[in-house]
Amino acid sequence: MGGNNRYVYTIYGVNNPRVIFNNNTTDPATRQQHPGINQPGIEITEDEMWIVNETVYSQKPQGITVHFYRPSNWEYWDTRIYFYEDNNILMEWPGTLMNSQMYDNWLTYTIYGIDNPKVIFNDSQNKQIPGVLQEGHLVTRDVWYKDGIWSTYKP
Repeated sequence: MGGNNRYVYTIYGVNNPRVIFNNNTTDPATRQQHPGINQPGIEITEDEMWIVNETVYSQKPQGITVHFYRPSNWEYWDTRIYFYEDNNILMEWPGTLMNSQMYDNWLTYTIYGIDNPKVIFNDSQNKQIPGVLQEGHLVTRDVWYKDGIWSTYKP
């Protein structure tokens, strides 16, 4: 088990094992699994492998970490990040939950495999940054957002 939504598992004494990730439920309505049901597992062929958003890497992938300071009137447990590239929808609205540090209002999410994502933050109460019908904010490196200001360092 690791932090930041990372899980680590070491496999001993097996050559080229296959792994399947799931959310530990048998309820067909809520079950999630990668690879999909009735698909072969991901073959582990390297000493170290990383699987991020269903993509397999032989080394830790580089990503863009987005830090968001949650406004006090936002839903704490349902702050999400939605990201896309021009003319390329990468996920369904409202996006994915951001990771909480639990000791302050900073939330984070690392985007992998996308060079020029545009991001939109939202919560379950229809609050959104940038606003409705506005283009997402282009991020090309690690960034911090607080009180309307974007920065490349923690404010």
